[in-house]
Amino acid sequence: MFKKREFLKSAAAAPGAVSAWVLAAVLPGIGVDPPGHWPGEPSVLALGISRDTAARLGNEYRQNAIVWIGADRIPVLIFLQ
Repeated sequence: MFKKREFLKSAAAAPGAVSAWVLAAVLPGIGVDPPGHWPGEPSVLALGISRDTAARLGNEYRQNAIVWIGADRIPVLIFLQ
């Protein structure tokens, strides 16, 4: 189960991540498959961090991709390494 406090503690412990997370508003969520074929997946919405920081944190947490929404408010799927 997703635990916001544990996620924030581990994120803040990552080298260089403290300033990014202190400035961010982090909201927990669950990615849900509407037809119900896949189980819900814990996620976070981090407001106030740069695209580069979001990609770095995504890579640190071994995500395949992130969704970035910049000032233009257009969602972009960014595949990570």
